[in-house]
Amino acid sequence: MEIECKAQLRAEAEAEAEAEAEAEAEAEAEAEAEAEAEAEAEAEAEAEAEAEAEAEAEAEAEAEAEAEAEAEAEAEAEAEAEAEAEAEAEAEAEAEAEAEAEAEAEAEAEAEAEGAYD
Repeated sequence: MEIECKAQLRAEAEAEAEAEAEAEAEAEAEAEAEAEAEAEAEAEAEAEAEAEAEAEAEAEAEAEAEAEAEAEAEAEAEAEAEAEAEAEAEAEAEAEAEAEAEAEAEAEAEAEAEGAYD
């Protein structure tokens, strides 16, 4: 009878040890699963941060391109305005030169006419 009790106690102790080992294995598996989930969450957060940084860089590049295009358009408009102003100034100068030439021709004609009357 004593042997049977000892065998039963030993069997119970082994069963408890096995149950504890199983519980530990489950706890380890859970810890691993949690660590994997955390790693995945970190990877997702990093990917999101990278995507945001790329989007910001693209937006900055677009803003720079727009600013450059505006500056070019302004420079072109200024160049056109300057060319127009120069063309107007040249036209005015030509008109003045023509008017002076006409006045001189008239003065010469008058002088000749006066000389002819003398």
